[in-house]
Amino acid sequence: MKQFLTLLLFLVGLGASPAAAQQGYVTVSGYIEDATSHEALIGASVYAPALGQGTMSNSQGFYSLRLPQGTHELSARYLGYAPYSLRIQLERDTTLRLQLRPTGQLEDVVITAERQRLNLDKLGVLQAPVHILKKVPSLLGEADLMKALQLMPGVQSGSDGSAGIHVRGGGSDENLILLDGAPLYNVDHLMGFFSVFTPEAVKTVDLYKGSFPARYGGRLSSVIDVRTKDGDLQHYHGALQLGLVSSRLQVEGPIVKGRSSFNLSLRRSYADLLARAFMPKDERGGYYFYDLYAKLQHRFSERDRLFLSFYNGRDRFWSDFREHYGSSSPDLVRTEHNKGGFHWGNTLGALRWNHVFSPRLYSDLSVAYTGYSFHINMQSEEQRQRERYQSRSAYRSGIEDLSAAWHLNYFHSNRQQLRFGLDYIHHRFRPEAMSAYSRSERGGQVEVEDLPELLGKARVLPAQDLSAYLESRSQLGQLQVDAGLRTSLYVTEGKQYLSLQPRLALGWRLHPDWLLQAGYTRMAQHVHLLTSSTLTLPSDLWVPVTKRIRPMYADQLSLGLSFSGLPGWSLSLEGYYKEMHHVLEYKDGASFIGSSAGWEEKVAQGEGRAYGLELMLMRQLGRTTGWLSYSWAHSQRRYEDGQINGGAWYPYKYDRRHHLNLVVTQHFSRRFELSAAWELFSGGVITLPLERMSLARPEGSDITGEAPFVERRNNYRLPVTHRLSLSANLRRVTRRGHESIWNFSLYNAYNQQNPSFVIPSRDYSVAGNGSGDVYRLKLYQYSILPILPSVSYTYKF
Repeated sequence: MKQFLTLLLFLVGLGASPAAAQQGYVTVSGYIEDATSHEALIGASVYAPALGQGTMSNSQGFYSLRLPQGTHELSARYLGYAPYSLRIQLERDTTLRLQLRPTGQLEDVVITAERQRLNLDKLGVLQAPVHILKKVPSLLGEADLMKALQLMPGVQSGSDGSAGIHVRGGGSDENLILLDGAPLYNVDHLMGFFSVFTPEAVKTVDLYKGSFPARYGGRLSSVIDVRTKDGDLQHYHGALQLGLVSSRLQVEGPIVKGRSSFNLSLRRSYADLLARAFMPKDERGGYYFYDLYAKLQHRFSERDRLFLSFYNGRDRFWSDFREHYGSSSPDLVRTEHNKGGFHWGNTLGALRWNHVFSPRLYSDLSVAYTGYSFHINMQSEEQRQRERYQSRSAYRSGIEDLSAAWHLNYFHSNRQQLRFGLDYIHHRFRPEAMSAYSRSERGGQVEVEDLPELLGKARVLPAQDLSAYLESRSQLGQLQVDAGLRTSLYVTEGKQYLSLQPRLALGWRLHPDWLLQAGYTRMAQHVHLLTSSTLTLPSDLWVPVTKRIRPMYADQLSLGLSFSGLPGWSLSLEGYYKEMHHVLEYKDGASFIGSSAGWEEKVAQGEGRAYGLELMLMRQLGRTTGWLSYSWAHSQRRYEDGQINGGAWYPYKYDRRHHLNLVVTQHFSRRFELSAAWELFSGGVITLPLERMSLARPEGSDITGEAPFVERRNNYRLPVTHRLSLSANLRRVTRRGHESIWNFSLYNAYNQQNPSFVIPSRDYSVAGNGSGDVYRLKLYQYSILPILPSVSYTYKF
């Protein structure tokens, strides 16, 4: 660690030193922004065509380009924006802010013959344009970024209609989901049918499935990096949307024009408000969820920028009702009052300072707090003529993180960039805490039992996570090399776990239009989610590794080929093989049902493997846009100690062989567009007692019996799921420039009865096999998402 800190200080000094400049060369650097709002553009390209030199803006929109002294023509590009070119005389290091204008109209979309060779497809990485994801047809008209990601190759949902993400055969806890650099532990509303991300608040979404940069760590299967909008520095504007499930409001604008701005986004569902009109007078209750995003930015200068991000989201269900029971006997007359409910949600706050040490050294320093909690509260009171009973109980669980991070980006040359930094997280796990109180009054005597905390302070599990990383991106002729190393020290219960996680990605330009890529990644994970369901439930508990439970590791190899020879089109084919070590699974006969007590005794650690092929064809320009994707995949587990499936390989619960998606948006005019999404995927696997064997009759006895029989883990594959969803947008622009949009959606348009879950019955059909009767289990399939129409109205002002 001392050597790493020494390297950081050396590079800081090198970047700040004028002596580091090459003679005859200067650096042009700055931010690439939206010309209207001054919002930073992430991943935009800057190119000097005459020299064949270029670079891309980083995650905060900053770029740095080394050029010879003299006059140069620079070209800047970003998807959805008109190309921008300028001619500039460079005699010394120059700070230059580049501002691009949105195309705005279909007629403005110009496809040029010149292609951006620097904007290469990245192996296992999807930089998903939010404006495209927002157009994907969705459940009840609720545009959902997580569900849109499920239509990408290698990604699937946990169950029909849910917003859960499972990447390349991994579980839901194997996804690192970041909001402005800080992790979120639960991103689901309404038991997983909607996610917490509102499209109006989000600027970019990057999905990493493989070839993970060294700056990311802590999960095995994926990283979903979500960045929110900074806020318009020039103009006030916003949008109001009214839908069947919820309504959303987004407002942004300058605080001090050109220097400070805000962005505020709020969403709330209102099923509870509508239900009040239909409830009895003595009954109250309901369910709702909400999301609140807020972000402030202030630009002190071209070198210093400060950002403050905040998120709070909750789901709440509650009931409050009274009942009166009359009787001819006064002693039997009683009144009952019961109320309670449960709620869960996230709170996140992040403070970020960006500083430019020199034209070639960029710093990103941040501190953050993340908290996830789940609470249940129940109260009951019973009143009789001479007696009174009261009781209260509470249950809570959660996790809190305090983190600090320092990331630096050093632009050594146009052909080499370095990233390096430190991450520290202080975890506080509270798997669960319970309390109970009861009070009774009988004949003037009072009895009180107060158990303020059954599982509380002693159950708080602290853990420390310190990581350091170094990344290098080098261009060696036609070969691009991304190499990195991440080292992590995790301390819990006095036990230290040290891991080295190398990363390597190679890209070979076979032809201007063809790119061959290969990569290797090792990831480590130190937290686990206790769950027995394919859904991500709010009662699922996060727990750390312990003295007995070792960290999980995954090694992944990837190979890909991409083609970009047709303007507006991109084609990619990627294969992967992933091995997982020390993965957790419940032993046969054990499960998690809301309590972490003794969880280490219920689980086994084994190995896993996942492999597959992914194909994607995408069009992003023109009147017809969309993509076609196909995934062929396997995911398996094995536990050699014999505690699960007799030690043999078996399909993991997220093993699905085929997944086909087709998404198309047709822009008929500026006022009307139509979108369609069709998906088909193999069913997942579950464990069922498909047979019952007749028991042998003991000698001298006339007693016979039967017993359920499970041949192996995950022995039943659910039926194939497929559906078509449609969406139409009608736009109208007023003379004042305001815009109104009517959206009409149809989810599951041909009413396919897809399996949401399968329940075994007690009925068996009988068949003989020569050695006794075999009883075949009868299964009942339930579908909870039929054809669902919806309508919403959006007003942009």
